[in-house]
Amino acid sequence: MKPFKIFIAAMIVASLIMLTFAPTEAIAEPPSFKDYQVVEVRPFEALAASESVGREIADEIVYQIRRYNVKYNLFDMVIMEGKQEVPPDKRALLVKGTITALGKVVLDKGILGYSYEDSYAVLCQCVDKANNQVLYETEANGMFSWVGNKIAKDIYRYKKEKK
Repeated sequence: MKPFKIFIAAMIVASLIMLTFAPTEAIAEPPSFKDYQVVEVRPFEALAASESVGREIADEIVYQIRRYNVKYNLFDMVIMEGKQEVPPDKRALLVKGTITALGKVVLDKGILGYSYEDSYAVLCQCVDKANNQVLYETEANGMFSWVGNKIAKDIYRYKKEKK
């Protein structure tokens, strides 16, 4: 019975490793955000959570993009939709998305039991605001900061990418 349990555990670990490295983007040519001077983030639609969660995730994405922006000077403006007007002479990249699932992540097992944090599955799109063309689409899973950092990192990567 013990070898069977070890086999099952090994199969589960192998499956998780394969899922971790599976690509989530199905775009043949990587997008380029070089021509965009402004990033505008729209509060996410919350199919699996309350509306305030969609706003909080959008705030986290703005925060994470601004972190990259301070360090690498990527954009002229990084704003939340509706807070400021985008100057007419600037091209805007609109970040929008949907919260598709809500769950819990076990952070730690302490003396008093387990501590949990909310986890989110998000489908995110980067869209040219002028013509509403979808340039990039990705999925991000995890806590607020993980989701925000993953999306900000992708935007940084496609802004700095040399073609």
